[in-house]
Amino acid sequence: MADYSALHWITQDDAESCKIIRNYCYRKKTNIKDLTYLTDRIAVLKGKPQRCGTQFDWNENGKIKPNQNDALTKANQGRKAIGLNTIEELTEYIQNRIENENQRTKKIVKKENEHMKNGGN
Repeated sequence: MADYSALHWITQDDAESCKIIRNYCYRKKTNIKDLTYLTDRIAVLKGKPQRCGTQFDWNENGKIKPNQNDALTKANQGRKAIGLNTIEELTEYIQNRIENENQRTKKIVKKENEHMKNGGN
């Protein structure tokens, strides 16, 4: 069951769309973490700061970073209230996962190139 005090905190800024989301979540007993991701996504799409730092994008150096959010301390407090790890921990996890995927992709491409050099056999 959702922690509805956290639900209110997450959705308090955007009264119009978040009122609809809150009402739906109260009726359906929606998971608070799912609501957090949805609310942050809506904020990012509207060009507003996200509350809990769940949405990420690439920076100019090709590194993953959280989209604009409220002050880091506030965002981490909100994340903690609903049982999520810190933005820093999540950023590190995502970056490591990307690097592992890139390594795997490089190995596959290298194997395919070697296969093609050998006539595709």
